[in-house]
Amino acid sequence: SIEIRSNSHNSSRNQFPLLIMYLVLISSRRIVSIFVLRMFNDGIESMFLYAAILLFLHKQWNLGCLLYSIAVSIKMNALLVAPGILFLLILHKGIFGSVYRIVGICATVQIGIGLPFLIDDWKSYILNAFDFRRVFEHQWSVNYQMISESVFRSKYLAILLLVLHVATLLMFVKYRWMCRPDAYRFSKEFVVEVLFVCNFIGIVFARSVHFQFYCWYFHMIPYLVYKSRLGVIAGSTIVVCIEIAYNIYPPHSITSSVLHCCHLVLLSALWTATSATSESAQCHVQHAVCDTQKQQ
Repeated sequence: SIEIRSNSHNSSRNQFPLLIMYLVLISSRRIVSIFVLRMFNDGIESMFLYAAILLFLHKQWNLGCLLYSIAVSIKMNALLVAPGILFLLILHKGIFGSVYRIVGICATVQIGIGLPFLIDDWKSYILNAFDFRRVFEHQWSVNYQMISESVFRSKYLAILLLVLHVATLLMFVKYRWMCRPDAYRFSKEFVVEVLFVCNFIGIVFARSVHFQFYCWYFHMIPYLVYKSRLGVIAGSTIVVCIEIAYNIYPPHSITSSVLHCCHLVLLSALWTATSATSESAQCHVQHAVCDTQKQQ
């Protein structure tokens, strides 16, 4: 099998076989159901989102923002990566360049697509097209079957999850992403890391996750597991358990608990791994500076 080795050391437990990931990506029963049998619009939204990310990797920020805004117009879950896109835009283009692309491109696309509805009844369109007050049905929730419906519908749960979501994003920005050397922060890998982790944080603290929402982050899981440095056994276990949780119908309290455990373990591992990566990168920079000074 093809193996990716940890940068810190090459012990066998930190070697993750990509062959397992390839097999998972092409054999997921739930993903085939979403894209082919059920024909949910989540798959179409994901296509535009990944196309936008690909353009961001090649520094095509204008066209990337255009496709990203189209993805948002198809399904609002694309907003989960919005904080990451804003962070990268400010990093690469500054405040003015970010405002120009958010207002001049993203907002313009939204207005253009919704223009017929805005002309007819702008208030109703805005309230329903971007309805953040919507509460999904508890019976279809894959991630919260272990709590009662009354708790699930509680506004206090929604507020708690929102606070945790925002706090976790801010912690990653301040203590992980801002600590990286400039050489890494302007690399393609950093773009992927920020957007994938940002999206995953949104999934972890989502008020409800349905079966079709699996494709929101399914194709990102291989990279997240690799980046977490969990190793073969732990990484494969998380991938398999997440797949099982989305394939058991109807949703069950046990599978919801397993899904939460997998999400939290992976998120914690990403936090720890990115810390180690930051420290390693800083050490490399310091060694490079010392070597340069010695040569001088």
